Amino acid sequence: MTTRLYLSFQVNDKTQLDKIVLPADECHYLLRVLRLKAGDEVVVYNERAGEWSGTLVNVTKSSCAVQLQKILRQPIVEPFTRLVYAPLKHDAMSLVFEKGTELGVTHFQPITTDFSQKYNVHNDKVTRQLKQASQQCERLSVPELLDPMPFSAFLESCAVEELVFIAMERSNARSFTETLARHDRSAPCTFIVGPEGGFSKAEKDLVERMPKISCVSLGKTVLRAETAVIVGAGAISMLR
Repeated sequence: MTTRLYLSFQVNDKTQLDKIVLPADECHYLLRVLRLKAGDEVVVYNERAGEWSGTLVNVTKSSCAVQLQKILRQPIVEPFTRLVYAPLKHDAMSLVFEKGTELGVTHFQPITTDFSQKYNVHNDKVTRQLKQASQQCERLSVPELLDPMPFSAFLESCAVEELVFIAMERSNARSFTETLARHDRSAPCTFIVGPEGGFSKAEKDLVERMPKISCVSLGKTVLRAETAVIVGAGAISMLR
């Protein structure tokens, strides 16, 4: 399988194929971990330039570059899909980031709630996780990790034109897929999952006072927070 790399580059003149000097960490990965050598094929991509085939050139012990060869996929505009979540334990959060990336989440928004736990989040490590998941699932972008916000402040910040759904367990809410199918599927979409202990009464009351927030059900059973994320993101992905 050809190695894929997400890189920040632009191709301004398609008649003159560019040579991209790789960052030190990417060179180390290609040359020391994967044991690639000059002339080996790699694929580089991002959401602005698209996906390109290339070969390793200018290889030394600690540096290398990629000579672009031809475009494989044109740039695409991905629909805005924001996942809002209360932080979970490390293993569960790793699953959320990996599967959310595979299912097309474009923005990860952590929130603090009355019952949410406090876990240390290492942004650099999460960014690497998101990048690795993007490279493996063959999408053209890497999701963005946003700064944490209080739940109430986040609800106030939602745009009018945005579709906002919140998973509410033990309620008589309509199913998420049924509710989503009634809306414009191309509109910006936000999906909110609560903490492991659920939302407090005050938070539920706040949601009820906001008509632009649609409460939805993910089924008859009570799901773990990480499972709810996968079910919700999967529904959005399938209906778009």
